[in-house]
Amino acid sequence: SNMAQSINMKAPMNMGRMRTLSVSTPAEQEELRRRYHSRRQLKRVVNSIYYGIALIVCTFYVLFGDDLRHFICSKSTDFIFYIFTLIAIVFFAVDIVLLCVLYSSYRWSLLFWFDVVSTLTLIFDLGWIVLGMIDTGAVADYGKIARGARSALLAVRASKYLAVVRYVRLVRISNCFKFT
Repeated sequence: SNMAQSINMKAPMNMGRMRTLSVSTPAEQEELRRRYHSRRQLKRVVNSIYYGIALIVCTFYVLFGDDLRHFICSKSTDFIFYIFTLIAIVFFAVDIVLLCVLYSSYRWSLLFWFDVVSTLTLIFDLGWIVLGMIDTGAVADYGKIARGARSALLAVRASKYLAVVRYVRLVRISNCFKFT
């Protein structure tokens, strides 16, 4: 005899509840199994010790790498630090996307916004972008000198605000201890 076309499968939902999915064809069953398997693999990667260590290393790099570059290293090594910062930006962006895909409670949460803001602030640690924003033309008159002095004062004020942004980056450490 013919088996029923509709097969009920249990699929996990938030908070440990189960929902019943009605799958009508073997192709839909296979697609559901494939998605569930790939999601489990992604969770396994995100929850692995190696991913956690990479997240901690990147977090400490973005907290202290720029200071290390300024105080210890020469100007010729700036390029290397900028590459590491770019790698950290990409890693954190991928981390945000993975957490959004795997945990619906993370999406649009406060931690999500802290992660997005702290990742976006890393752009200002890239010298290529900061130098592109600064006018490198020669100062021709006193008006430009006065504007430069005002810009310097604004830069000092901005550095105070950027110190606060660094504290926001510390929130990233919370992701190192697994978002649940």
